[in-house]
Amino acid sequence: MLAQNMATECSKNNIQINTIDSVYFATAKTGPIHVGRHPFNYFIINRTPTSKWENHDDLAETVIFLSSKADGFFKDPILYVEGRLLATIGMPSK
Repeated sequence: MLAQNMATECSKNNIQINTIDSVYFATAKTGPIHVGRHPFNYFIINRTPTSKWENHDDLAETVIFLSSKADGFFKDPILYVEGRLLATIGMPSK
């Protein structure tokens, strides 16, 4: 809600506010889950259309996009970097 309010207020001054939200990100702390045979790893791999956890490269590409002029009229202040996992919730697994 804060991002939406800030985006609305700041747009009057030609300032864009965007936030990046990730869902399941591969880090050292999540390593015990995303490396090996943990059941939750299988859930992520089977539910995410990209069949992988998010990583730093995925996030970096999003930051570069938001930093460029290509996002000039980007409509949503919250950009989800999640490999389309959220779109598959409630659907049968692969």
